[in-house]
Amino acid sequence: MTTDKDFKKQFNKKIISSFKLTTHKITLIVLLLALTVLISLLEIPVFFNDFLTIDFGTTINLLAVFIIGLPYSLLIAVIAPWLRLIIPHTMPPNVVGELAYMLSSISTLVVFFLINSLLFYFFNKNNNWKLSLIFDISSAVLTTIIISFLNTFFNWAFILDLYGAQALKSLLWTLFLPYNLFKFTLIFILFCLLKKPFLFLKHHFNL
Repeated sequence: MTTDKDFKKQFNKKIISSFKLTTHKITLIVLLLALTVLISLLEIPVFFNDFLTIDFGTTINLLAVFIIGLPYSLLIAVIAPWLRLIIPHTMPPNVVGELAYMLSSISTLVVFFLINSLLFYFFNKNNNWKLSLIFDISSAVLTTIIISFLNTFFNWAFILDLYGAQALKSLLWTLFLPYNLFKFTLIFILFCLLKKPFLFLKHHFNL
């Protein structure tokens, strides 16, 4: 049975170790960055609109948190969108779109990590796998709701203005919010399905 003192010590040690940089971790960062960019280029148009797309680069970025830690996953979230600018993909690359992509990715990682960490910190000190799954799903649901509203706010506050598409603000609640809810639901479903295999590979190959 893990005591509060032991758990807090392990938790703090895990946070501190996430900042450590080794040659091995640098290699993983480069590989995960490349994978995030490549997956993000596979954009799927949504069925209810012809200019909005869904990709799963953020899913890879979320999985990276459990392999290389939050700090370097955030680094990937910052770099990946700008690498997309120089690689042709479905939607014509543009600075505003990649800025929005970066803000969305960073916000998603931070919100999910905070919610998930707090749940584990206070309620899952013995690392029960059933509770872990429940907390992952709960964190995913809460993050989906929060980020969907946050992205809609970003669109209202400045993204649509930067696009010169102020007229689309009338569609914030009828198009952009449902789109974000749909998009992040898919992203987190895939995340929940892939997390266990990714963690297995991490432990098996000592990543």
